[in-house]
Order: sequence, then structure tokens, then C-alpha cells
Amino acid sequence: MKNLLFTGLMLAVSGSVCAQSYQISSKIDVNEQTIGSPVLIVNAGELANISVADKYSVSVLITPESASQVLLNLATKEGEMTRSTELSLPLDKKVELEIGKQSFELLINKVQ
Repeated sequence: MKNLLFTGLMLAVSGSVCAQSYQISSKIDVNEQTIGSPVLIVNAGELANISVADKYSVSVLITPESASQVLLNLATKEGEMTRSTELSLPLDKKVELEIGKQSFELLINKVQ
């Protein structure tokens, strides 16, 4: 009986420690030309980095704000120039944003 209670307690604790995962479907354009359409699976609170077209790097960090919204930290780097922004975005809704010559279409969903 003690082992069963301990196992149940450990499952409850480990379930609460696991971070929520999100899928980010994206399209990245530079100077109105699509350079990539990466799909990322990221854990809340963990930085994810990708390289696109061997010239650009993108870093994202997602923090949950509510059941339907996240805070997105997005940084882009081209050569020595780095730009970053932080904004609240809805889940399950495509959004478009521009950072300099780069434009992004983003759709963020929770991974079940």
C-alpha cells in the first residue's frame, strides 16, 4: 500500500514538473522572398534556436500567460545585426509581424 501511494505521489509530482510544449508553424520572408517555413516544437521557458538559409538565425522563447495566450520572445540575427521583440500572441490563431526586412507568419498551438 505504501508503494502504491508513493508511486501515485511521484506521478503527480512529475506531471506538474513537465513543461507545456508548443508547436510553432512559421513562414519567414526576407525582402518579400520566402526563405523558410520551419515547424518547431518548443517547451515553455526553454530557448529554441534555428538557422534558416545558412544566413539567418532565429531564437524563440515561449512563456504561457493564460490558457489562450503566450508571451513570445523572438530574436533574429543576420550577420552581426540582431533584432528582438517580445509580444503577447494568441494560441491557435495565425499572426503576422515584421522586424526590419523580415516578416513572419506564426501559428502557435499547444502540443497535447
